[in-house]
Amino acid sequence: MKLKYKSNLACFVLKTKTFIYGTLVDHDYFTGQPFGSSKPQNVRGMDHPSTAIQNVREEKGKNAVLLLDNGDVAQGS
Repeated sequence: MKLKYKSNLACFVLKTKTFIYGTLVDHDYFTGQPFGSSKPQNVRGMDHPSTAIQNVREEKGKNAVLLLDNGDVAQGS
């Protein structure tokens, strides 16, 4: 039996980010070094989440990933 049914369902990945605090690049202008150079957990800037977002888009397809920036919603501001 052949069904004549077409689905319009789509699957996508929802990624969120938060706590960027306005740091665009991972560079400490006082020391001249990246923030994460001595402690990897201190990495800052948009290049860090950008790599993770690119990896997911390559894996799932660029049109299947929705990125939301929720700012500091978790802190109530």
